[in-house]
Amino acid sequence: MLLTEEKHDRVAVLCIDGRIDPVTSPAFEAALLGMIQRGERSVVLDFAKVGYISSAGLRVLLIGAKKMKKCQGSICLAALQTSIKDVLAVTGFMNLFRLFKSKESAVLELTANP
Repeated sequence: MLLTEEKHDRVAVLCIDGRIDPVTSPAFEAALLGMIQRGERSVVLDFAKVGYISSAGLRVLLIGAKKMKKCQGSICLAALQTSIKDVLAVTGFMNLFRLFKSKESAVLELTANP
């Protein structure tokens, strides 16, 4: 898995390339929590290149959502493939995050309406 961070005005983007599974989720968790600890309050997770997420990855999303809620910030998910949407729907995670069709639309929306 490859993780790339981007910054667009006050919106931080974490681009994820690869599977989020028990092996890769610690790196995903470190990156996401690092962004929150640095003070990012609008984070977009770009899932365009993610085809699989395990329960370990869902755990990271839940931890991030809880930490961000305490900071009055938000994590948004962008460019979800159908397989990821299905997992999020079945687990009830879709209600925890704002969803966007693309990274660009998420950044545009969060820049205009944080």
